[in-house]
Amino acid sequence: MLEADEARAVFVNDMNAMPDIGDAEEGRSGPAQSPKHLWHQRILDRYNILTGFRETNIDTARHHRLSLYGPPCPKCGKPYRTPQASFCAACGHKQAASPRCQATF
Repeated sequence: MLEADEARAVFVNDMNAMPDIGDAEEGRSGPAQSPKHLWHQRILDRYNILTGFRETNIDTARHHRLSLYGPPCPKCGKPYRTPQASFCAACGHKQAASPRCQATF
């Protein structure tokens, strides 16, 4: 799992840096040579250098960030599924009252 500073190092400007390409443009040069493929490969290369694990799926790498999960369960040690989770999905331990997101839309 990547800590916040590690995730920033791997996914530097992840969403803003992707080239604006359409499916037709990607199909012309083939997926292995497309700008999108090369952009994903650079991210996966940084992930590999940092973790020592050779991940091949960009979406899997994006999901290995600690900020997506809650604290470790005091009973079994596995992380809560979300920062707002009220119980551990692995063992069922109920967490003390957790602060809920107060975001307004």
